[in-house]
Amino acid sequence: RPMLATSADELPRGDDWLYEVKWDGYRALGYVRAGEATLLSRNGNDLTQRFPTVARALAQAVRSPECVVDGEVCALDESGRPSFSAMQQGKPGTPLVYELLDVLEIDGETVVDRPLTERRELLAQLLDTRISAVQLSGAFDDGEALFTAAVEQRLEGVMAKRPDSRYSVGRRTRDWLKVKTHGEQEFVI
Repeated sequence: RPMLATSADELPRGDDWLYEVKWDGYRALGYVRAGEATLLSRNGNDLTQRFPTVARALAQAVRSPECVVDGEVCALDESGRPSFSAMQQGKPGTPLVYELLDVLEIDGETVVDRPLTERRELLAQLLDTRISAVQLSGAFDDGEALFTAAVEQRLEGVMAKRPDSRYSVGRRTRDWLKVKTHGEQEFVI
């Protein structure tokens, strides 16, 4: 099960945090075994048939026959921005991208106890960047600038992660904090 973030009311500041966009899609663990990829939801439901293009792209994108990655399957709107409403509408042909957040296993070897910064480096080396449907989610040092950009782009929020944190499988932890850009959900009446 994926590592879970704790909600925070405000953005933590300082050098001891890395910041990423909070993607608004389906959290999925990607299992690659003998070159075949399976996607599982947080609750262990199989999402492979729901997102077959993403599963195929993942199998092509990783340079390891045996690995486990953690990410978010996002639908892109007309301007190429991740959009949950595009995901909900699910129109045929809606482009999907798998934004990778972390890696748990490479070549059958677990890496969950290594620091986040090291796991991100391993993940960058693991990925073939020519496969555009699978991307390493960007990490930034300037959380406030990212938060401002997330508000302007109407993205869901920002994740703050401790660079030295290990991956706690299935647990909620203070090492990963999510800060939403808007407190209220907007409803169309």
